[in-house]
Amino acid sequence: MVDIPKLPKLTRAEELSYKEKTLLIEIVDQFRNTHRYWYIALLAVLVFSLPLTRLIAGTVAERLIARHEILPILAESDKPADMVVEDAVSLAAGPGVFSAYAHIANPNANWSAWSFDYEFVFRNNGGAVLARAAGQSFLVPGSSRFVLEPAVFLEESPTRVEFTAENVRWTRKEPDLAPEFPILAKRWGNADGNFFVEGVVKNPYSFRVTRIDLEAIIFDAANTKAVAVNSTVADDLDPFEERYFRMLWPVSQDALLPGTFGQVQVRAEVNPLEPGFVIPQDETIPAR
Repeated sequence: MVDIPKLPKLTRAEELSYKEKTLLIEIVDQFRNTHRYWYIALLAVLVFSLPLTRLIAGTVAERLIARHEILPILAESDKPADMVVEDAVSLAAGPGVFSAYAHIANPNANWSAWSFDYEFVFRNNGGAVLARAAGQSFLVPGSSRFVLEPAVFLEESPTRVEFTAENVRWTRKEPDLAPEFPILAKRWGNADGNFFVEGVVKNPYSFRVTRIDLEAIIFDAANTKAVAVNSTVADDLDPFEERYFRMLWPVSQDALLPGTFGQVQVRAEVNPLEPGFVIPQDETIPAR
């Protein structure tokens, strides 16, 4: 009887190393047994495929470029085009209370509406004027925005609202700064029977801001039309200050909004072309 010695058990790492070496040996043997004609054929395919690939890619690119329609770019002009009023809508905000918004656009590439006067005119079915609401706003080049009227008290429901903008003060001056003020902890719901939108606006800069207009826009389920709007103002925000705000409606959420609604947007708007919209922070040397 032959006594066969018992081989020690390989570790996991040693077993993987052994399998790797076995696989490499098998691959080398396969290459040695392969006829040299196959290598010649493979080399020929590579040589002919490279120029053919470039030719095909060039032809496809030419066809795509030929089919592509170049979008018209609004060239800089010596005279600004009028602002475009894309929509003007009145909204019921409670018993005898109505809101309105207008969506406007500036089609100019090099002209800013530094400021303009606007007016909402609420009319009944017969065309009679029920109320007017006026204000001022701005519009930088190539942009659009909502202009809001949060609350007008009427004894009669309007059937339409008209929006007009006049006394537009056009300028080619570009703003030195395009500030953005983040909205933190945004929340909405009911409080004591009133729907609200609240949050915290932050001044992330090292200068004091004299005024920030805060606007709440609530969209329908498809996020295509506004169903409720409101606004408030935050004055004199110190550098890096965070300021709480709340906007209230005179009715509850169920009375104001449809059962399903979309986005609740809160925007912080500052006119960057308005002189003095920021006040630099004085740097003082502390007393020793």
